[in-house]
Amino acid sequence: MKKGHQQEVLKAIWQTGLIAILRGIDSGSILPVVEILKNAGVQLVEVTLDTPDALISIGKLSKQFGASLFVGAGTVLDRETAQAAIDEGARFVLAPTLSPEVIESCQKMDVLPIPGVFTPGEIHQAQRAGAEIVKIFPASILGTSYITEIRRMFPVLDILAVGGIDLTNAADFIRSGAAGLGIGSQLAAPDMADPKNRRLLNARAVDYLDAVRSAR
Repeated sequence: MKKGHQQEVLKAIWQTGLIAILRGIDSGSILPVVEILKNAGVQLVEVTLDTPDALISIGKLSKQFGASLFVGAGTVLDRETAQAAIDEGARFVLAPTLSPEVIESCQKMDVLPIPGVFTPGEIHQAQRAGAEIVKIFPASILGTSYITEIRRMFPVLDILAVGGIDLTNAADFIRSGAAGLGIGSQLAAPDMADPKNRRLLNARAVDYLDAVRSAR
């Protein structure tokens, strides 16, 4: 991949403030779900690798939507899994933990790594390993004031807040300094793949994007 793709993903995170986390949606149902999210304005979707056929889904989405949105892989625990997702077209890789080898592997391929962190010590390690953005999880337990303080301690590091965020607190996390939010079941739970829920899925996506815009 050409140099600079990581910056493109970071820019999209700042522009929209939202990554739609897709967990438990099978590869046969995922295309129309992402089509709806894209049409609503979502620019980044993450397929978690604890979902059956996740790599197949990443490949399908990359082929179908790679020119119009960024497809990423989530729940990545090691270098080998990261490489498998990148081979299918993943443009960013999220981990639930801090793995320097995943960060290094992604950056060699110009794919954005987003390691999972909890403490200031882990955040510092992630930054030293070369991460430009970290996933703070579970954000709802740590709270918005934690995001604000971390931004003061690490002003050049971007933050993705994930875990327990919904429409009642999404804007608060953006105001606290988060570059973006990772939203899973509150946005695209597996039942959103049912055609009868397509209008609801669109409405949810619009609501989250509006919440981000209003907070900025």
